[in-house]
Amino acid sequence: MPPRPKADLVLATSATEREAFLADVHVGIVSVANDDGGPVTVPIWYAYEPGELLSFINGRDSLNARLITSAGRLSVRADRGGPVSMGHRRDPSPGSMIR
Repeated sequence: MPPRPKADLVLATSATEREAFLADVHVGIVSVANDDGGPVTVPIWYAYEPGELLSFINGRDSLNARLITSAGRLSVRADRGGPVSMGHRRDPSPGSMIR
């Protein structure tokens, strides 16, 4: 089988491009590890200002909030229907990520 041609698409973005993308309106997706080993993944609306923390509203008594508190970390994806910016944060301080 012949080698596959390399794509010309470059997915790397600068910090400025990433921050501008995140500051725009996109659907966010939060994932956190569940006790059974699989992730719990939910769509969110989020707010972000360049240079600040990403924030979103999550019910304090929800399964997702309890798992985030227990795990001490989560993954966030901002989706525009194409290549995306992704990030994660370890040990969120109480109230900084869950409101």
